[in-house]
Amino acid sequence: MKTNFTPYLCCLLTFLLLLSQLSLSAQGIRGSIKNQTGEALPFASVYITNLNNGSSSNANGDFEIKLPAGKHTVVVKYIGYEAQQVEVEITDKWVQRDFRLGEQSFALKEVQVKGKGEDPAYTIMRKAIAKKKYHLLQYDSYMMKVYVKGTGELTNAPFFLKNKLKEEGVKLNEAYTVESVSEIKFAQPNKFEEKVISIRTSGDNKGTISPMSFVSASFYDDKVVEMVSPLSRSAFAYYKFQYEGSFQEGNIDVNKIKVTPRSRGDNVFEGYIYIIEGYWAIHSLDLKTSMMGFPIKVKQNYAEVAPTVWMPTTHQFHFSGKVMGFGGEFRYLASISDYQVVLNKKLVAPKEIIDEKVEEVPVAIAAIKATGKNQNLEALANQDKLTRKQFRQLIVEQEKEALKERKDPEVVSERRYTVDKLATKRDSAYWDSVRPVPLSDKELRGYQRDDSLAQIRSAELTARIPPK
Repeated sequence: MKTNFTPYLCCLLTFLLLLSQLSLSAQGIRGSIKNQTGEALPFASVYITNLNNGSSSNANGDFEIKLPAGKHTVVVKYIGYEAQQVEVEITDKWVQRDFRLGEQSFALKEVQVKGKGEDPAYTIMRKAIAKKKYHLLQYDSYMMKVYVKGTGELTNAPFFLKNKLKEEGVKLNEAYTVESVSEIKFAQPNKFEEKVISIRTSGDNKGTISPMSFVSASFYDDKVVEMVSPLSRSAFAYYKFQYEGSFQEGNIDVNKIKVTPRSRGDNVFEGYIYIIEGYWAIHSLDLKTSMMGFPIKVKQNYAEVAPTVWMPTTHQFHFSGKVMGFGGEFRYLASISDYQVVLNKKLVAPKEIIDEKVEEVPVAIAAIKATGKNQNLEALANQDKLTRKQFRQLIVEQEKEALKERKDPEVVSERRYTVDKLATKRDSAYWDSVRPVPLSDKELRGYQRDDSLAQIRSAELTARIPPK
């Protein structure tokens, strides 16, 4: 009998092709991030500078980032520790790289103060507040991809409801995870679009919880989700600031500023904000607040996603609390990748800001009046130094001119939210391919539990359907 091997040969070739594609896609860098004593640093920031991709370690300090073949620059950061930068070359295999970060050392600058010896933190914050509008106008538009993972645990429940919760498949101290991937588009003056590409939630994949109101907010605005930003125009009425030293990271100097509310409450932050010297931009922040009495911790790491443009690449949010006998906590991690920034090339600003409250103003600079007349604005734009007041006036007038040139200057705000038809139908293989942060053992067990419960419920439902 003559056998036709053609179909088998085709199958074999197809199989080999798939294997080659899998091996090519399964490449990147993986490893762990720990301190010098070997303790894991959970949710440390991992940034690929040449790709503008942000990622993070998981709760165990492990990370895994898929990368295309070639050379890449990897920067690892953890607030309070010295950043590390390495060059890696990716071929067709995973590169194993473990990081050990040392604690950040801070230097105290010799700062001349006037009057009653005001803390130098106030000059730093005054300059950062003066430049906040500039940072919001540096770009005409941007696009980015946001991966969000939220993991929650119910830590306590009323004793008379524990059996009922168990029947529903809800157990104490077990992880329940939600993941989503969204595309974000922003265009000046205030056009915001979010398209949800995929959602994966516990159990039946219905519904999701999202911290996008925090992710899409900016600490350069006066308020962040109804809470007063430390960079608000009225910040000094709400906060006290303290300079705690500075450190060098690459070619920038970073100031550590302690933020203390004058009166504690639900609408203020407390903790630390790190400001880049000269740029007066946010480098990172580690703050806490509360909402309706529930404590919230916020961490953000920023990176230079375009020349002199610093934007967040990783966000962390930790919510916890107790109410009516229930106790629990929920931790969100958001990683930003694929930043595409279109710069505002018409925005002109001097290199240096003078804090006229404590610093000497050159006579030639003081003679320029900050008015809306074109002649004076041109004179301001041509200076290397300006006072805070002059700088703010220059940026405001440039913003007004930009609005006049737009086709729809009357549009105050436009927000769109859409969900892809396939968002809830992505399988585990898809998530394994796009997830920038590896699941922890606890999260893996949670998904295995939910998948098993879903299969059982599906089988029970099928058994109830009578045969035709």
